[in-house]
Amino acid sequence: MRARDSISVMEHTEPSQPSAFGTLARRVVAWIVLLAIAVIALKIVFGVVAGIVMAIFWAAVVAALVIAAVWALRRV
Repeated sequence: MRARDSISVMEHTEPSQPSAFGTLARRVVAWIVLLAIAVIALKIVFGVVAGIVMAIFWAAVVAALVIAAVWALRRV
């Protein structure tokens, strides 16, 4: 059988319908992928929010230290 003959045979074959298990497996994999994306997105969002909160906290600590130093220098 030549390559040309095998191509013409492949052109005339009907596409097989996916089995119920194959369809179910694709849906399960799709849901797992979506769940993984959601978990990663939530981790990123919570990480950004936590980073902003920590930056504000440390800015407040530095401001408090500066105010304390100015107050202490006035009392000396």
